[in-house]
Amino acid sequence: MNGPIGASAAGPAELLAVWETGLAQHPSDRSLLLHRAARPGAGTDELLSVPVGQREADLLALRRALFGERMQVRVECGACGEEMEFDLDARVLGAGAELPREPLRVTEGEWVVEFRLPTVADLAAAATASGPAEARGRLVRACTLRALRDGEPVDADALPGLLPER
Repeated sequence: MNGPIGASAAGPAELLAVWETGLAQHPSDRSLLLHRAARPGAGTDELLSVPVGQREADLLALRRALFGERMQVRVECGACGEEMEFDLDARVLGAGAELPREPLRVTEGEWVVEFRLPTVADLAAAATASGPAEARGRLVRACTLRALRDGEPVDADALPGLLPER
């Protein structure tokens, strides 16, 4: 896989052109345009197969390469509506995060589920669902590698209806 962009590969003007191209597109298509800028030379299939968290790390690396480590942040308190402004060091975001090399496993009660992280393609497929339940089902089916209930295999297609809501 190609690595994230270096500061010399593109500049703010190129990023602005990519952003303007994506303004009329669906947010997932806009993200793909920006991700392509972060991984020049990567094909669409390669970019869609990247885990979502890795894509976000690539986009943060692109932002850091073009605009530096300091981020001016403005957020609104959800409780009172007060706005807060502060500076954030972008180097601390995602520091030390590494993708797992093996499937992830959750064991709870009679359940054992092995799964992989959702990819950009998985998220795009979920976004076209008719509602939250269908989106959840699509993600569960796509990412589940193996599921056992009381030691017996469970078909991934049946999982969305069997797993407890959280």
